[in-house]
Amino acid sequence: MIRFIALTPAGESLAQKLLSKGVQNNWPDAVVDYKPKPFAEFVQTGFKNGDWLVFICATGIVMRTLAPVLQDKYQDPPVLVLDEDGKFVIPLLSGHEGGANEWGAQVAASLGAQLVMTTAKPYLNPIYTLGMGCERNCPLEFIETLMLDALAKRLNAKANPLFKQHRHQSRRNQSHRSR
Repeated sequence: MIRFIALTPAGESLAQKLLSKGVQNNWPDAVVDYKPKPFAEFVQTGFKNGDWLVFICATGIVMRTLAPVLQDKYQDPPVLVLDEDGKFVIPLLSGHEGGANEWGAQVAASLGAQLVMTTAKPYLNPIYTLGMGCERNCPLEFIETLMLDALAKRLNAKANPLFKQHRHQSRRNQSHRSR
């Protein structure tokens, strides 16, 4: 279950807006909980039951409330925190392991909000591996050119400055090797 937990009238309004987008975002079992009481017990029970939680309140409230029931990033359900204006979405717990980063991006996109992701760089900039085969004595420059051309076609590299920079460096390295 997905729970939108709001503590203010503005937060409840935002939660209802998110709930109305539930079907298109594939959140069919989402509910709004406005000022649930007793707050800590309600929230901690949902968390322990594995509910995905969206808090529309201060991050400090969320951390102090959930601290006693936190396990680890492999067991905890995803938790998002939003400001009550819906301008910022923070994947707070279980970012890459529990899916909060992807879910936060989805929520941010549905609101036109800014995703505030603080995940470590390796998860934001993955390293890709490419395997290619060739005949013996095939020049490295030929393989590199084929690879870059294939990637350029696949990713429309004309608009990607990283590929332009790499191609420029490759051509410069080729001219140094041929001397």
